[in-house]
Formats: sequence, C-alpha cells, structure tokens
Amino acid sequence: MTKKENDDDLIGFKDFIEYTDKKKGHKRRVENDNFELQTFLEKDAKRLSNQIELFEEKAYMLKTFSQSQKIKEKVIAENAELRDKIIQKLIANPSGLVSNLTEVLRSHFNS
Repeated sequence: MTKKENDDDLIGFKDFIEYTDKKKGHKRRVENDNFELQTFLEKDAKRLSNQIELFEEKAYMLKTFSQSQKIKEKVIAENAELRDKIIQKLIANPSGLVSNLTEVLRSHFNS
C-alpha cells in the first residue's frame, strides 16, 4: 500500500475527527453567544428602566410645574414688540414700501 492510498482511506476518518472538533468549538461559541446575548439584554433592560424613571419624573414635573403659560405670555410680548418695530420702520417717510404704495395708489385713483 502506498502513501497516497493510505491518505485516501483516512479521508473519511479525518473528516469525522475534524467535524467533532468543530462541533465542540461550535458548542462553546454558542454558549459564549448566549452569555453575550444575556449580558446585552440585562444591560438593555437596565437602560430602559432608567429611561422609564426619567420620563416618569419629567412627566410629573411638567404636570406639576407647567411653564407653558409663562412661555406663551413671553412669546406674545416678543411678537408685539417686533410688530411695533416693523410698523415704525414701514411708516417712516423714506420707506420703500410707503413710496411704492403711494405710487400705486396715485396711479390707480388719479386715472
């Protein structure tokens, strides 16, 4: 029997041995993956519980100490102030808007 024939006979045996080694390694890998998955899920559950606590506290604060009315009043006051400034600039004598409107109205009513 030659060396090549010997190798041919051992091919199936080598595959069987390698398969069992891979199978053992695969089992270890699956166990590691399960551990990593469990760790991830535990950390994610803790993160979600922290978020729930934060949102509950925020909701309580917003419900108890609402700022919306004060913010609304402040925005209305700022809008009124800006509107007054814009009107003052528009009715000034050298204003481009006033001169254009005057020209349009004169041309329309003078004809």
